[in-house]
Amino acid sequence: SLFIWGDNGYVASKVFDDKKAELCRFSLNPTGVKKLEKLGKLAIDAPVTGADISDDGELLGLVSKQGAHVFRIHGDPMAAIGAKPKTTRFKHEHIEACTFTKGGLLATAETGEIFLFNAPAFRGE
Repeated sequence: SLFIWGDNGYVASKVFDDKKAELCRFSLNPTGVKKLEKLGKLAIDAPVTGADISDDGELLGLVSKQGAHVFRIHGDPMAAIGAKPKTTRFKHEHIEACTFTKGGLLATAETGEIFLFNAPAFRGE
């Protein structure tokens, strides 16, 4: 799953077999060789299928096959490494994308369903 913050692109890995998802980064600088840099492991042990960062950079939201997760990162995506997210457990095999809205973290599934995770943590409260 991909999200952009500042001059970098970030990828949360889609892992299987109960392994921890990893966060990686690459520069969006138009010159030079692009290299994916592994930053560390996230406290999510399910395939991450969607990611977004809130407009103000305070929150990093991820959806996985196990539910929705939100990290308070205060503008630094690396703050999610090793941190425990607030999680709403929700099993769905086809959940694939997410974005922040005023009401929380909006997620969609390949099957057409739309879900809103609106617990206080997903609204930045």
